[in-house]
Amino acid sequence: MGAICSGFLMNFFISRTSRRGRSVSVFLIPFVLILSIPHGAAAEQTTNVLPVTVVTASRYEQPIESVVSDVIVIDRSEIERYGAATIDEVLSHLPGIQSVGVGAPQIFIRGANANMTAVYIDGVRIHPQDKNSGNPELSLVNLAQVERIEIIRGPASDVYGAKAVGGVIQIFTDGGARGKWANVGLGSEGLRTGGFGLSGDMGEQLQYRFGLRQAISDGYDQLPSTDNVTSNMPWRDMALNAGLNYQLSAVHTLKYVLNASERDAESAPDSGTSNSRKWSGLVASGLSWDATWSDQWATQVGVNTSRLDYTSTLPDTYVTSGHGLTISAQKKFELGLLSLGLERKLDRLDAASDIYNSVAIAQTRSQNGSSLAWASQVRNLSFKLGTRYDDDEKFGGQSSSNIAASVQITPHVDISVGLATAFRAPSIEQTTGSYGASTLSPEESISKDIKLAYESGSDAIQMVVFRSDYTSMISTSGTSCSYGSFCYENISSAKVEGLTFSGKTMVGVASISGSVDALRARNNETNLPLNYRADETATLEISAPLAGWQLGGQWRAVGERYYYSGAARLRGYGLLNMYASRAIAPGWTLQTRVNNAHDREYDGDGYYATPGRVWFVGLKWQER
Repeated sequence: MGAICSGFLMNFFISRTSRRGRSVSVFLIPFVLILSIPHGAAAEQTTNVLPVTVVTASRYEQPIESVVSDVIVIDRSEIERYGAATIDEVLSHLPGIQSVGVGAPQIFIRGANANMTAVYIDGVRIHPQDKNSGNPELSLVNLAQVERIEIIRGPASDVYGAKAVGGVIQIFTDGGARGKWANVGLGSEGLRTGGFGLSGDMGEQLQYRFGLRQAISDGYDQLPSTDNVTSNMPWRDMALNAGLNYQLSAVHTLKYVLNASERDAESAPDSGTSNSRKWSGLVASGLSWDATWSDQWATQVGVNTSRLDYTSTLPDTYVTSGHGLTISAQKKFELGLLSLGLERKLDRLDAASDIYNSVAIAQTRSQNGSSLAWASQVRNLSFKLGTRYDDDEKFGGQSSSNIAASVQITPHVDISVGLATAFRAPSIEQTTGSYGASTLSPEESISKDIKLAYESGSDAIQMVVFRSDYTSMISTSGTSCSYGSFCYENISSAKVEGLTFSGKTMVGVASISGSVDALRARNNETNLPLNYRADETATLEISAPLAGWQLGGQWRAVGERYYYSGAARLRGYGLLNMYASRAIAPGWTLQTRVNNAHDREYDGDGYYATPGRVWFVGLKWQER
């Protein structure tokens, strides 16, 4: 199996190299190494492994083995192993995902625009409506408070409605070890971190958790070509998360979650030579009622709210808030499972007038959605049929659908196929701001993919081939603007084709994993590359225990990219990150990491400078 897949991949890249006239053989190195290892090299694992369940794929809990969607689960141990400082750093190491981590961080899943990813924190929707085109504010989520991340790669509008075009990211702050904990850390650029928390039981029915974390940094010079008042750009952030679970009975459970964070940072000057000061805050809370009426019948009801505040010295001030109500039910039948969902969304944007918007904005928008899905398994065949209809008060109705099937060819080999439609609604700012237009219609997509997966013991290989066609994409143009020479219009279409290859294995006590992505994301109108999406990326990670330490290294290579509507080029680069951890006493763990270990200068987003070598040393205590 490994020889066949590596041969296919080699032929694919050879054909690309001959067409483009430049070598990309460096991207083959990790997989040639991984796939050439015979499966027998790994020792048989006899340790019992707890079953993995996910909730993001269908909005209700189910074993990951029964999920037809392309879902990745990252737990706390993996987050710590990655040695990352931010969520976008963690995600950028995953197959099929690219990111820009400086300036305004952006995540691209399967080549889709960053604002085409739906983001949830503990089930609470985070959906900005401001002039950043609705890009997810992942920089406001402190990675130290994250226990688990579930990612859907591929469209999921049949479950989540608007915005779930490229995929879904759901962040969970619950699920860690019970008891008290604390941590402190020091790093380069004057970084100081600290946090504490506790979780436990109050009687037999009530469980609680609380955590508080803070980080302060002197920052670095993000724009060295500008004569800033100070060369460094300091920042600080604070995050709080809390939760209550109340078991009313064996059937009924009430859950409440609260996540709040704020960030105060200097950045490159908006004008003149003075650094800009930007403050942002996020509060997200949700209350849910889960009921398991019988082995065949379950329901969930949830209400949630989120608020994002932003203020800068530009001046630029806005508040974007969201409220949601979801009702879902699942009924098991002999031939499969039927799930139904109802959802009510209400978004609001309050923005003061500024140099970009001549008038203030105070607008709301509501959406009502209903969904229906059927999932079944017949012998070795699993399939899912899903559809959803959303009624938006601004542009009317929009339907989404998804059909996917998976066949187990052998006990170790599965093949899956999928076909889905999805859409993204324009943000409130895009429809009502000075540069917006009330006539904007949703961006739409149709996606197809096929996945081949092999897994046996500690060996796993996966190959995904996909294509997405986008229409009515919102672009900026001056061809029919009523205000200045810049406005939003539905004028472009795009096509994204890609192949993602990933694998992992064990060689003795060493764990080896890696991935290679080949992507072609182009604007159909101009034939230019879509911003910040490299045609080739690759990762390789090796970790192993040694003399009481857990040591590891990650190599990540990114090919050349383009920005400024595909007209300006960014150089490709490769970065090496290293990490180590050690239990130094019962309950105490020492953690270290060095990112960009060879201190390489590389291109980020074309506007802001990227950091050099960054180190961190932390001490963590967990009550045992």
